[in-house]
This record gives sequence, structure tokens and C-alpha cells, in this order.
Amino acid sequence: KSTDLSNGRYTDVLVRDDGAWRFISWHGGADD
Repeated sequence: KSTDLSNGRYTDVLVRDDGAWRFISWHGGADD
């Protein structure tokens, strides 16, 4: 999986939930 930085920033975060690792990814940036 490649990360594309076209418009804004892409963040990948690993968080622990209920004893399991959940992969959360969200992307935010400036409104075009």
C-alpha cells in the first residue's frame, strides 16, 4: 500500500482497541 500526497496530508495510525490492533487512516488538508 502506497501513500499518496496529492492534496493535503495522509496519516496512518495504529491504535489498540479491545485488545486488538486497529489500523486507522485518515486524510486531511486544505480545501481546494
